[in-house]
Amino acid sequence: MPPPHCAFGASRSQAAWVTSAFILPTAILELNFGVVGDLFGRKRLLVLGGFVPAVGELLNATSQNITMLWIGQALAGIGAAALFPSSLAVVAAATPEEKDRAKAVSTWALSISLASAVGPLSSGVPATVADFRWAFAPPVVLGIAVGISCWAPVTDSRAPGGRALDRPGQISIRRPHRPAVGHHRGRRPRLEQPRHRLRPRPRRRGPGGLRDGGAAPPRRCSTWSC
Repeated sequence: MPPPHCAFGASRSQAAWVTSAFILPTAILELNFGVVGDLFGRKRLLVLGGFVPAVGELLNATSQNITMLWIGQALAGIGAAALFPSSLAVVAAATPEEKDRAKAVSTWALSISLASAVGPLSSGVPATVADFRWAFAPPVVLGIAVGISCWAPVTDSRAPGGRALDRPGQISIRRPHRPAVGHHRGRRPRLEQPRHRLRPRPRRRGPGGLRDGGAAPPRRCSTWSC
């Protein structure tokens, strides 16, 4: 079974972007989709969060080059970013009691943990036995099942009060942070120098020319500690 970068004639750096194409949209858009669900409806976002990853994974399974694989992974990442906050919001809205909500949220978190453990096995085994394209078959089936199962039973909810799209915040979360002062162009940061240097303490001379009035013989001292 050839790996993707060998099957498509791509380099290893191009193959590394297959994973990044999924992770980046998920990390960047997850918070934004939480606000979108509160404004326009969480059920709609939940259904799209099931169908969009299925479309992306189907594109991955039928990809003919590395570019199609990037696009499919990006679609799957966008769908995952919509699925996570909308599913949690639907669970919280369906359980108004605090005790029931705590149980429901813990079950939701447990399901994510189980999926994180079972998911790599369900995709890795067929990819190892047959072809790497079969690794995208289980997510396609699961995404369609999520979209269909949430179409009718889930009650739509929204909370537009006090919520609005923060366009400057959404733009700034995509921008990389500026490097610290002194770190640009490979230079090390310059340490701040003290404004005042230590000065030697003046010696006290007595009438006889000896230190401290001739009470004791002069002792040797350094320039900085006298």
